[in-house]
Amino acid sequence: WINNWPVRSDLLKIPEFGEYHRGACARAAELGYVIEEFWLHARGMTPERLRRVLRARGIQAMIMAPQPKQGMWLDFDYGEFSALSLGYSLHPPRLHVVTNHHAHSMNLLIARLYELGYRRIGMYVDMDWDAKVGHSWLSSFLLARWLHPELADLPPVLETAREGNELKGWLEKHRPEVVISYSRILAQMKAMKLRIPQDIGVARLDLLEDSGTASGIYQNSVAIGRKAVDFLVDMVHRGERGLRDI
Repeated sequence: WINNWPVRSDLLKIPEFGEYHRGACARAAELGYVIEEFWLHARGMTPERLRRVLRARGIQAMIMAPQPKQGMWLDFDYGEFSALSLGYSLHPPRLHVVTNHHAHSMNLLIARLYELGYRRIGMYVDMDWDAKVGHSWLSSFLLARWLHPELADLPPVLETAREGNELKGWLEKHRPEVVISYSRILAQMKAMKLRIPQDIGVARLDLLEDSGTASGIYQNSVAIGRKAVDFLVDMVHRGERGLRDI
């Protein structure tokens, strides 16, 4: 399990990534393996030193955990290892990828909201996170306008850290009936004295196993972690090493 986050603990603070890790560890144990984390920002650690350590310890397989930013590449000699990536943030896409189908999730979410009678559907997501999923959320949200012309033409918000919180002004101006976003939006809305779902609906993109009665898409991140291990073990058995041809 290769962690490339500058602060080691930040990776698993992302709830979905924590579920990836939990699923991977559970499945590895069932198959007789152990998941061990290697942190690339440890003192003295370099990609070349990591390669030597893995080789010396007979470790043949690597799960590249999601990267801290989109479009990152690790200059590492993958030739001796079976390796795959969790998510799209490792770029260029030279490794097999195991992740949620984000475009399908957004299509499913909007279709269900439409069936429930919502016509003023808004989207409020982080620009960097949308880039991390290959802009699948934004593209699917815009596609819904073409599929359902009667949907209100509400501008999606792609929030950035530089711009700050645009939520209050956007809600007051465009009056969506329901907002597609993350769990953190709930606290912001409650601070505005909005009642959910009486005043406004929220459909989350980040439901977890313990999300209770919240509405939205459950990406089944534990299963993604388990399937990553299944795929990786198969790669080891096939002798599949190195980067994919593109």
